[in-house]
Amino acid sequence: MDAAVATATRDPWLALPSLAFMATSSAEEVTYSAVSGYTHRPEWPSSPAELSQARKMTVNDIHDLWSSSKMICVLAALQLVEQGRITLDGDASQWVPELKTLKLFKGFEEDGTPILVDNDKTVTVEQMICHTMG
Repeated sequence: MDAAVATATRDPWLALPSLAFMATSSAEEVTYSAVSGYTHRPEWPSSPAELSQARKMTVNDIHDLWSSSKMICVLAALQLVEQGRITLDGDASQWVPELKTLKLFKGFEEDGTPILVDNDKTVTVEQMICHTMG
């Protein structure tokens, strides 16, 4: 696994600039972890000397998950469905109250102003995890 992680981050411009990988199990906290790449890559093109000056990523660095958090949330929601604690057709506004006042985008006025209308339907857990709400 170490070799695969290192290979995936070998060229920070044409491949992954950084990669963090962790495997866990219910019996152990962390069974494997690896990081490789750079916290901030130098401007391209750079010489090998400039790349050697770039700060390498460590296991203690803080990472942005960006869209990766969607998968984590979906898995957590599906585990709750599996346990019978929530349903897919349940009202998601009990956890996110702002969904009750969610406005829907209908288009633009001639002057470019967005047209927003009230949502008259319940936003469900299924819509949230499928990204089809509204």
